[in-house]
Order: sequence, then C-alpha cells, then structure tokens
Amino acid sequence: MLRKLLVPLIVLIIALPVWLIVWQSSKFNVLEKETVRLENEQKEKIDRNKQLIAEILQYSTTTRIEELALEIGLKKIPPEQITQIRIIDE
Repeated sequence: MLRKLLVPLIVLIIALPVWLIVWQSSKFNVLEKETVRLENEQKEKIDRNKQLIAEILQYSTTTRIEELALEIGLKKIPPEQITQIRIIDE
C-alpha cells in the first residue's frame, strides 16, 4: 500500500519542479520578446522626435520664414511704414 502511494508521490515531486521551470522559462521568453519590442519602439520614437526637432529648427530660422513669406506673396515693408502702439496699464 505504501509503495503504491510512494511512486506517484515521487513522480509528482520530480515533475512539478520541472514543469515550473519550463513555465517560468516560457514566461521569461515572452517577457524578453516584449522588452525587445518596446525598446525598438522607444528607439524609433526617439529618432522621430530628433527628426522633428531638427525640422522645427530648420523651419523656424528667419531666413526660412522670409522665404516662405515671399512664396505666398508677402512683401517686406520699410521700417518707416511700421507703427508701434504701446498700451500702458493704469
């Protein structure tokens, strides 16, 4: 009787840790793939952000703004035609 219970118990004691190791290894692989995917996504977003910052710097130069203004038909007016208005808060 004891022998009949001992064999399945030994099999269970050996199989359970093996199953846990396999399960943990599988979980680790899934998490590692997700980490790599997220790191790649982060790198792409950082690169895109750098590209957008460079474009902003390029488009915000006074030379580029003047070129765009001329392209849409705006003309530079002489300084004597500029009127400045100051509002004084009382």
